[in-house]
Amino acid sequence: MRIIMRVACILTLVGCASDLSSPPPQLDTQFDRHRSDVRADASSLKLYAVNNGGNSVTAYRASATGNAAPSLTIAGSNTLLNAPINIAVSSTGDILATNLGSGAVTEYAAGSNGNVAPIATITCGGLDLPDGLALGRKTPLGKEYIYVANLQGNSISIFNRDANGCVTKTHQISGSKTQLSRPAAVMISGSQLFVGNIDSHSITEYPTSARGNAAPTAIISGSNTMLVNPVGLAVDASENLYVADDSAQAIFVFAAGASGNATPKRTIAGSLTQLASPSGIVVTKSGSIIVSNPPSNSITSYPKTADGNVAPARTIQGAQTGLNFPIGLALY
Repeated sequence: MRIIMRVACILTLVGCASDLSSPPPQLDTQFDRHRSDVRADASSLKLYAVNNGGNSVTAYRASATGNAAPSLTIAGSNTLLNAPINIAVSSTGDILATNLGSGAVTEYAAGSNGNVAPIATITCGGLDLPDGLALGRKTPLGKEYIYVANLQGNSISIFNRDANGCVTKTHQISGSKTQLSRPAAVMISGSQLFVGNIDSHSITEYPTSARGNAAPTAIISGSNTMLVNPVGLAVDASENLYVADDSAQAIFVFAAGASGNATPKRTIAGSLTQLASPSGIVVTKSGSIIVSNPPSNSITSYPKTADGNVAPARTIQGAQTGLNFPIGLALY
Protein backbone atom coordinates (compact mmCIF):
# COMPACT_ATOMS: atom_id res chain seq x y z
CA MET A 1 0.00 0.00 0.00
CA ARG A 2 3.00 2.19 -0.36
CA ILE A 3 0.63 2.41 -2.94
CA ILE A 4 -1.21 4.50 -0.58
CA MET A 5 1.25 7.27 -0.22
CA ARG A 6 3.82 7.03 -2.91
CA VAL A 7 1.39 6.57 -5.64
CA ALA A 8 -1.06 9.01 -4.15
CA CYS A 9 1.64 11.63 -4.15
CA ILE A 10 2.19 11.10 -7.81
CA LEU A 11 -1.50 11.57 -8.34
CA THR A 12 -1.27 14.95 -6.68
CA LEU A 13 2.02 16.08 -8.17
CA VAL A 14 2.46 14.58 -11.60
CA GLY A 15 -0.10 11.93 -12.31
CA CYS A 16 0.11 8.29 -11.45
CA ALA A 17 0.07 4.83 -12.98
CA SER A 18 -0.32 1.26 -11.74
CA ASP A 19 -1.90 2.18 -8.40
CA LEU A 20 -2.45 -0.74 -6.08
CA SER A 21 -4.88 1.03 -3.79
CA SER A 22 -6.26 4.41 -2.91
CA PRO A 23 -5.47 6.54 0.15
CA PRO A 24 -8.12 7.88 2.47
CA PRO A 25 -9.53 11.16 1.14
CA GLN A 26 -7.72 13.28 3.74
CA LEU A 27 -4.41 11.69 2.77
CA ASP A 28 -4.36 12.63 -0.90
CA THR A 29 -0.92 14.19 -0.77
CA GLN A 30 0.75 11.53 1.34
CA PHE A 31 3.27 8.92 0.40
CA ASP A 32 5.54 6.70 2.22
CA ARG A 33 8.96 4.72 2.32
CA HIS A 34 12.67 4.26 4.41
CA ARG A 35 16.13 2.96 5.09
CA SER A 36 17.64 1.69 8.28
CA ASP A 37 20.56 -0.25 9.58
CA VAL A 38 21.47 -1.86 12.87
CA ARG A 39 21.23 0.58 15.74
CA ALA A 40 22.18 0.34 19.39
CA ASP A 41 19.80 -1.07 21.97
CA ALA A 42 16.54 0.79 22.02
CA SER A 43 16.60 1.50 25.77
CA SER A 44 19.17 4.29 25.38
CA LEU A 45 17.94 5.84 22.11
CA LYS A 46 15.26 8.02 20.60
CA LEU A 47 12.96 6.72 17.89
CA TYR A 48 12.31 9.34 15.19
CA ALA A 49 9.25 9.20 12.92
CA VAL A 50 8.50 11.39 9.92
CA ASN A 51 4.79 12.17 9.67
CA ASN A 52 3.69 12.50 6.07
CA GLY A 53 0.20 13.67 6.99
CA GLY A 54 1.30 16.14 9.67
CA ASN A 55 4.34 17.71 7.99
CA SER A 56 6.28 16.91 11.13
CA VAL A 57 9.03 14.86 12.72
CA THR A 58 8.37 13.39 16.17
CA ALA A 59 10.71 11.53 18.51
CA TYR A 60 10.06 9.15 21.40
CA ARG A 61 12.00 7.13 23.89
CA ALA A 62 12.74 4.04 21.83
CA SER A 63 11.22 1.94 24.62
CA ALA A 64 8.02 4.02 24.60
CA THR A 65 4.68 2.29 24.43
CA GLY A 66 1.01 3.20 24.41
CA ASN A 67 -0.30 6.73 24.05
CA ALA A 68 3.15 8.28 24.60
CA ALA A 69 3.72 11.99 23.97
CA PRO A 70 6.78 12.76 21.83
CA SER A 71 9.91 14.09 23.54
CA LEU A 72 10.35 16.51 20.64
CA THR A 73 8.36 17.65 17.63
CA ILE A 74 9.67 19.49 14.56
CA ALA A 75 6.68 21.17 12.90
CA GLY A 76 5.53 24.53 11.57
CA SER A 77 5.94 26.78 8.56
CA ASN A 78 9.61 27.56 9.27
CA THR A 79 10.58 23.89 8.98
CA LEU A 80 9.76 23.70 5.26
CA LEU A 81 8.54 20.14 5.79
CA ASN A 82 6.23 19.35 2.87
CA ALA A 83 4.76 15.86 2.60
CA PRO A 84 7.89 14.41 4.24
CA ILE A 85 8.37 10.72 3.59
CA ASN A 86 11.73 9.52 4.83
CA ILE A 87 14.29 10.29 7.47
CA ALA A 88 17.91 9.71 8.42
CA VAL A 89 19.91 10.82 11.46
CA SER A 90 23.64 11.50 11.22
CA SER A 91 26.30 10.29 13.64
CA THR A 92 26.17 13.71 15.32
CA GLY A 93 22.38 13.73 15.63
CA ASP A 94 21.46 16.01 12.73
CA ILE A 95 18.09 15.06 11.23
CA LEU A 96 17.52 14.83 7.46
CA ALA A 97 14.16 14.38 5.72
CA THR A 98 13.02 13.92 2.14
CA ASN A 99 9.99 15.96 1.11
CA LEU A 100 7.78 14.73 -1.71
CA GLY A 101 5.79 17.94 -1.81
CA SER A 102 8.75 20.24 -2.44
CA GLY A 103 11.20 17.79 -4.01
CA ALA A 104 13.82 18.78 -1.44
CA VAL A 105 15.93 17.31 1.34
CA THR A 106 15.83 19.36 4.55
CA GLU A 107 18.25 19.07 7.47
CA TYR A 108 17.82 20.13 11.10
CA ALA A 109 20.38 20.56 13.85
CA ALA A 110 20.67 17.86 16.49
CA GLY A 111 18.11 18.32 19.25
CA SER A 112 15.87 20.59 17.15
CA ASN A 113 12.40 21.08 18.57
CA GLY A 114 9.47 23.23 17.51
CA ASN A 115 9.04 25.49 14.50
CA VAL A 116 12.72 25.55 13.55
CA ALA A 117 14.24 26.42 10.18
CA PRO A 118 16.45 23.83 8.47
CA ILE A 119 20.20 24.33 8.65
CA ALA A 120 20.43 23.10 5.06
CA THR A 121 18.01 22.52 2.18
CA ILE A 122 19.09 20.50 -0.86
CA THR A 123 17.31 21.04 -4.16
CA CYS A 124 18.20 20.21 -7.80
CA GLY A 125 20.84 17.51 -8.27
CA GLY A 126 18.41 15.22 -10.05
CA LEU A 127 15.91 15.09 -7.18
CA ASP A 128 12.61 13.87 -8.59
CA LEU A 129 10.03 12.79 -6.00
CA PRO A 130 12.76 12.04 -3.44
CA ASP A 131 11.86 9.18 -1.12
CA GLY A 132 14.40 6.81 0.45
CA LEU A 133 17.29 8.45 2.33
CA ALA A 134 20.57 7.12 3.72
CA LEU A 135 24.01 8.31 4.82
CA GLY A 136 27.11 6.36 3.84
CA ARG A 137 30.70 6.36 2.57
CA LYS A 138 32.39 5.11 -0.60
CA THR A 139 35.18 3.67 1.56
CA PRO A 140 35.26 2.90 5.30
CA LEU A 141 37.36 5.98 6.12
CA GLY A 142 36.20 8.16 3.24
CA LYS A 143 33.97 11.19 3.35
CA GLU A 144 30.27 10.83 3.97
CA TYR A 145 27.59 11.18 1.29
CA ILE A 146 23.81 11.53 1.25
CA TYR A 147 22.00 8.93 -0.89
CA VAL A 148 18.45 9.72 -2.07
CA ALA A 149 16.10 7.45 -4.04
CA ASN A 150 14.08 9.26 -6.71
CA LEU A 151 10.69 7.66 -7.28
CA GLN A 152 10.06 9.51 -10.50
CA GLY A 153 13.58 9.45 -11.89
CA ASN A 154 14.58 5.78 -11.52
CA SER A 155 17.79 7.04 -9.99
CA ILE A 156 19.77 7.51 -6.82
CA SER A 157 21.12 11.04 -6.27
CA ILE A 158 24.33 11.21 -4.24
CA PHE A 159 25.32 14.47 -2.51
CA ASN A 160 28.31 15.54 -0.47
CA ARG A 161 27.42 15.55 3.22
CA ASP A 162 27.72 19.36 3.39
CA ALA A 163 25.49 20.00 0.35
CA ASN A 164 23.12 22.97 0.58
CA GLY A 165 21.00 24.86 -1.93
CA CYS A 166 20.52 24.08 -5.61
CA VAL A 167 23.29 21.54 -6.13
CA THR A 168 24.17 21.32 -9.80
CA LYS A 169 27.20 19.06 -9.49
CA THR A 170 26.37 15.73 -7.97
CA HIS A 171 26.69 12.01 -8.58
CA GLN A 172 23.91 9.66 -9.64
CA ILE A 173 23.26 5.99 -10.08
CA SER A 174 21.01 5.82 -13.14
CA GLY A 175 20.63 4.10 -16.48
CA SER A 176 19.31 0.87 -17.95
CA LYS A 177 22.01 -1.32 -16.39
CA THR A 178 21.06 -0.29 -12.86
CA GLN A 179 17.64 -2.00 -13.05
CA LEU A 180 16.24 0.72 -10.80
CA SER A 181 12.46 0.75 -11.16
CA ARG A 182 10.65 3.37 -9.11
CA PRO A 183 13.13 3.07 -6.23
CA ALA A 184 11.50 3.82 -2.89
CA ALA A 185 13.84 2.59 -0.15
CA VAL A 186 17.58 2.91 0.31
CA MET A 187 19.64 1.41 3.10
CA ILE A 188 23.39 1.20 3.62
CA SER A 189 25.12 -1.56 5.53
CA GLY A 190 28.89 -1.32 5.56
CA SER A 191 30.00 -0.74 1.97
CA GLN A 192 26.78 -2.05 0.41
CA LEU A 193 23.80 -0.02 -0.82
CA PHE A 194 20.41 -1.78 -0.90
CA VAL A 195 17.48 -0.36 -2.88
CA GLY A 196 13.81 -1.38 -2.81
CA ASN A 197 12.14 -1.06 -6.24
CA ILE A 198 8.34 -0.81 -6.41
CA ASP A 199 7.69 -1.41 -10.10
CA SER A 200 9.96 -4.45 -10.42
CA HIS A 201 9.07 -5.83 -6.96
CA SER A 202 12.77 -6.26 -6.30
CA ILE A 203 15.73 -5.34 -4.13
CA THR A 204 18.92 -4.39 -5.93
CA GLU A 205 22.35 -4.13 -4.33
CA TYR A 206 25.38 -2.00 -5.26
CA PRO A 207 28.69 -1.03 -3.68
CA THR A 208 28.43 2.39 -2.03
CA SER A 209 31.13 3.50 -4.49
CA ALA A 210 28.81 2.83 -7.47
CA ARG A 211 28.22 5.77 -9.79
CA GLY A 212 26.60 6.19 -13.19
CA ASN A 213 25.04 3.32 -15.14
CA ALA A 214 26.23 0.64 -12.69
CA ALA A 215 24.77 -2.86 -12.76
CA PRO A 216 23.67 -4.31 -9.41
CA THR A 217 25.94 -6.86 -7.76
CA ALA A 218 22.90 -8.81 -6.53
CA ILE A 219 19.12 -8.80 -7.10
CA ILE A 220 16.38 -10.33 -4.96
CA SER A 221 13.40 -10.86 -7.24
CA GLY A 222 10.89 -13.51 -8.22
CA SER A 223 7.71 -15.22 -7.08
CA ASN A 224 9.36 -16.97 -4.13
CA THR A 225 10.37 -13.65 -2.59
CA MET A 226 6.71 -12.54 -2.22
CA LEU A 227 7.86 -8.96 -2.69
CA VAL A 228 5.29 -6.47 -3.96
CA ASN A 229 6.20 -2.99 -2.70
CA PRO A 230 9.50 -3.19 -0.79
CA VAL A 231 9.45 0.27 0.80
CA GLY A 232 11.45 -0.19 3.99
CA LEU A 233 14.81 -1.91 4.51
CA ALA A 234 16.93 -2.82 7.53
CA VAL A 235 19.59 -5.33 8.55
CA ASP A 236 20.34 -6.99 11.86
CA ALA A 237 23.70 -7.74 13.49
CA SER A 238 23.97 -10.96 11.44
CA GLU A 239 23.30 -9.10 8.16
CA ASN A 240 19.87 -10.66 7.69
CA LEU A 241 17.81 -8.33 5.50
CA TYR A 242 14.43 -7.07 6.75
CA VAL A 243 11.90 -5.73 4.25
CA ALA A 244 8.73 -3.78 5.04
CA ASP A 245 6.28 -4.36 2.20
CA ASP A 246 3.26 -2.07 2.37
CA SER A 247 1.24 -3.91 -0.27
CA ALA A 248 1.96 -7.41 0.99
CA GLN A 249 1.12 -6.18 4.51
CA ALA A 250 4.14 -8.06 5.76
CA ILE A 251 7.70 -7.98 7.01
CA PHE A 252 9.98 -10.37 5.10
CA VAL A 253 13.32 -11.53 6.49
CA PHE A 254 15.95 -12.78 4.03
CA ALA A 255 19.14 -14.57 4.97
CA ALA A 256 22.38 -12.65 4.74
CA GLY A 257 23.66 -12.76 1.17
CA ALA A 258 20.29 -13.72 -0.30
CA SER A 259 20.04 -13.26 -4.07
CA GLY A 260 17.81 -14.30 -6.94
CA ASN A 261 14.39 -15.86 -6.38
CA ALA A 262 15.04 -16.34 -2.67
CA THR A 263 12.40 -17.46 -0.19
CA PRO A 264 12.19 -15.42 3.04
CA LYS A 265 13.49 -17.27 6.08
CA ARG A 266 10.77 -15.61 8.17
CA THR A 267 7.58 -13.68 7.44
CA ILE A 268 5.67 -11.51 9.91
CA ALA A 269 2.09 -11.17 8.65
CA GLY A 270 -1.49 -11.68 9.73
CA SER A 271 -4.29 -10.03 11.66
CA LEU A 272 -2.58 -10.31 15.06
CA THR A 273 0.47 -8.34 13.89
CA GLN A 274 -1.47 -5.06 13.57
CA LEU A 275 0.63 -4.30 10.50
CA ALA A 276 -1.06 -1.72 8.26
CA SER A 277 0.83 -0.83 5.10
CA PRO A 278 4.14 -1.24 6.99
CA SER A 279 6.66 1.29 5.72
CA GLY A 280 9.53 2.42 7.92
CA ILE A 281 11.57 -0.25 9.69
CA VAL A 282 14.55 -0.32 12.04
CA VAL A 283 16.22 -3.19 13.88
CA THR A 284 18.02 -2.59 17.16
CA LYS A 285 21.33 -4.18 18.10
CA SER A 286 19.47 -6.61 20.34
CA GLY A 287 17.21 -7.59 17.44
CA SER A 288 13.93 -5.83 18.20
CA ILE A 289 12.03 -5.02 14.99
CA ILE A 290 10.27 -1.63 14.95
CA VAL A 291 7.83 -0.75 12.16
CA SER A 292 5.66 2.26 11.21
CA ASN A 293 2.06 1.75 10.10
CA PRO A 294 0.79 4.89 8.30
CA PRO A 295 -2.97 4.27 8.02
CA SER A 296 -3.30 3.27 11.69
CA ASN A 297 -1.02 6.07 12.94
CA SER A 298 1.00 3.56 14.93
CA ILE A 299 4.47 2.15 15.48
CA THR A 300 4.67 -1.54 16.39
CA SER A 301 7.60 -3.52 17.80
CA TYR A 302 8.30 -7.27 17.58
CA PRO A 303 10.85 -9.56 19.24
CA LYS A 304 13.89 -10.66 17.24
CA THR A 305 12.53 -14.17 16.68
CA ALA A 306 9.08 -13.03 15.50
CA ASP A 307 7.67 -15.21 12.73
CA GLY A 308 4.16 -15.66 11.41
CA ASN A 309 0.97 -14.11 12.79
CA VAL A 310 2.42 -12.68 16.02
CA ALA A 311 1.10 -9.79 18.09
CA PRO A 312 3.40 -6.82 18.66
CA ALA A 313 5.32 -6.67 21.92
CA ARG A 314 4.73 -2.90 22.07
CA THR A 315 2.59 -0.39 20.21
CA ILE A 316 2.88 3.41 20.16
CA GLN A 317 -0.54 4.79 19.24
CA GLY A 318 -2.99 7.41 20.42
CA ALA A 319 -3.92 11.07 20.30
CA GLN A 320 -0.97 12.21 22.42
CA THR A 321 1.65 10.61 20.15
CA GLY A 322 1.34 13.19 17.37
CA LEU A 323 1.66 10.38 14.81
CA ASN A 324 0.02 11.39 11.54
CA PHE A 325 0.64 8.95 8.75
CA PRO A 326 4.14 8.00 9.99
CA ILE A 327 6.38 6.61 7.27
CA GLY A 328 10.16 6.79 7.71
CA LEU A 329 11.78 5.73 10.98
CA ALA A 330 15.24 6.22 12.47
CA LEU A 331 16.95 5.41 15.77
CA TYR A 332 19.60 7.62 17.33
